[in-house]
Amino acid sequence: MIDGNMISAFAERWHAETSSFHLPFGEMTITLDDVRGLLSIPCTGEFFTPPANVNEDLAIVADVELLGVAYDEAVTETRTNRGASYSFEWLKEVFFKKLHERRYDCAARACLLHLVGCTILVDKSFTLVSAKYLFLFQDLDSCGKWAWGPAALVVLYDYLRDSTLPATKQIGGYLSLFQVLLYLLYLSLFF
Repeated sequence: MIDGNMISAFAERWHAETSSFHLPFGEMTITLDDVRGLLSIPCTGEFFTPPANVNEDLAIVADVELLGVAYDEAVTETRTNRGASYSFEWLKEVFFKKLHERRYDCAARACLLHLVGCTILVDKSFTLVSAKYLFLFQDLDSCGKWAWGPAALVVLYDYLRDSTLPATKQIGGYLSLFQVLLYLLYLSLFF
C-alpha cells in the first residue's frame, strides 16, 4: 500500500535544480546505487531513448508487427485510450491470446511491456503504458543490453520534477520503489 502522505511530503521538498530533497537537516537524494540495491536490475549497459513522437498511427503499426494483433483490434485499442498507449488489461488479453496461438515472441513482448509499464516505467494513469516502450522489445534477444536501473531513476526524477509544478495534481513513477527508498533513507538517519 502506497503511503500518499509520505510521498507527497517528500515530493514537496524535491528541488529539480539539484535533483535532491531539501530537508531541515540537509539534502538527500535517490542514487543509482539505491535503485540497483533494491531492484537488482541492470544499471550498466546501453541507455535507451524511446521515440518521442510515437503517434496513434505508429502505435497501430507497432501493435500489428510486434504484438501480432489484427489491424482493427490495434485501432480500437489506441482510439479507446485516446492516444499511443495500451491498457494493462488489453496487454494481458494479448498475452494469453498469443500464448494460445503459440506466438511466443508476441506473448513475451506483451508480458514485458506490461511488466515495465506497471513498475519501472509507470505513468500517472497507473492503467496505461506508452506505446513508445514497445520498441524496446522489438528484438527480444537484446532486451538484456538496456540499462534498466537508470531508466527507472530517470522516470522517477521526471515525475518528481513535474510534481513541483503548481498545476500538478498527482505524481507518477515507480512509487513503490520511491516509498521503500524513503523508508530506508529515513531509517538510516535515525538508526
